[in-house]
Amino acid sequence: MFKRTALSAAIFAAFAGSLSTGASAAVDTGAFFDDAKVNGGFYVFARQRDRYDMGKGKYTDNLDHTTALTNIDFSSGYINDFIGFDFGIFAAADVYHNKGAGVDHEFSFVPWADPYSPDWSETQTDDGTSIYKAAVKLKAGNSWAKAGYIQPSGPSGLGVNWNFMPGTYQGAQFGTAIDKLTLTYMWANQYKSPWFKDTYKFEDNSGNTLDYVHSVGALYSFESGLSVDAAFSQSKDFLDTYHIKLKDNFAVAGGKLYLSYQYYGAEDTRSISDDLKAYDGRAHYQALVSSFSTGPYTFRAEATATKAKGNQGYFVYRTTIPNGSSQGSNEIWWDSRSDWNHDGQKAVFVGAWRDLSDLGLTGWRAGASYVYGWDGKPFEDFADQDVELKEEAFNVDVGYTFSEGNLKGSSISVHMTRYNNKSGQDSWEAGGFKNAFQDEKDIKVSLVVPFAL
Repeated sequence: MFKRTALSAAIFAAFAGSLSTGASAAVDTGAFFDDAKVNGGFYVFARQRDRYDMGKGKYTDNLDHTTALTNIDFSSGYINDFIGFDFGIFAAADVYHNKGAGVDHEFSFVPWADPYSPDWSETQTDDGTSIYKAAVKLKAGNSWAKAGYIQPSGPSGLGVNWNFMPGTYQGAQFGTAIDKLTLTYMWANQYKSPWFKDTYKFEDNSGNTLDYVHSVGALYSFESGLSVDAAFSQSKDFLDTYHIKLKDNFAVAGGKLYLSYQYYGAEDTRSISDDLKAYDGRAHYQALVSSFSTGPYTFRAEATATKAKGNQGYFVYRTTIPNGSSQGSNEIWWDSRSDWNHDGQKAVFVGAWRDLSDLGLTGWRAGASYVYGWDGKPFEDFADQDVELKEEAFNVDVGYTFSEGNLKGSSISVHMTRYNNKSGQDSWEAGGFKNAFQDEKDIKVSLVVPFAL
């Protein structure tokens, strides 16, 4: 994994040179350890997911596993208030795994394989460890930089996949703040999702290697509370992606109201046949987001609309296509199985949650949510262009956080989803919708035990 890049080496040399030739000849290393922070956690994730098999006429195992993970994260102070180092490592192992079910469950490690391979879902788990962060960090005034194995910071079109740990880019990022304006630039030539041990090259939708991805981002925060977040990202000779996010917070009726409009766009820049492109022309994904919190209650209402014409037939906000080969900074997350992102599709999400502490159930919380999507269109080459994707999901959440004792701050949560594909079509490409599957029953249980040294 740790192939030293010319870029990171050059950045380190340049900043180290600046440090050694600065006004002060003395190097004060005390802050490196005195201001350092070490934290981490122990995690357990269990999942039972059954999917309806149209051929067998019944539900069958899709995922059935319990996985344990742990991590340690070290963040140093700055030598001469200028240079430091961050490091993070985690381990994952299946406590239980049903070998008859699919194993691409995104928590245990799996060996790297071609995502287009027909046996991808049969790849066996591979317990072990992986370094998710190892970066030189620098700061000077209102500017900063980091290089090595990193996660994006600040406004950017690049994001990461998550389980309990983040994905990792091999690259560098720079940022600066000018009054209320924050600017960043990031460049990377490899990535790894948290279910892989090693970084790998980026790929387009045909499995061709891409040399790099990069992104420029800007965030402006007005005194009123309104913020504008914009970014443009690009993979070499493949996709241009971009977003704009408007966000504001208000005090309303004794509570807090959050409103946001978010636009995500993408365009395939290659001069090739439309059948080989990810998108036929510009694709986009728009979202209206709202949440209201008052006392122990939180309410959310969101809506999305997608345009993704072409032979892929669905929209993803990232500069590469295969799942896990990179990630974008899409903030919409409903934890309702489907991505609700096929061409022409509209979707609405509503939910309510309550902290139960005032009822004498200290540490307990519960909630429920519902999603409905309609008007999904099949990919362009599918034989039946009149079929429509309609889908819905019901979710129930229950959680508990320990407020005292040795486990103070630890939490247990249960998330249950009942997903219905109402199109009557089979899963994936055979049904005309390459990112859709048949009905599912999904139960996820997680335990989080954090620690700090």
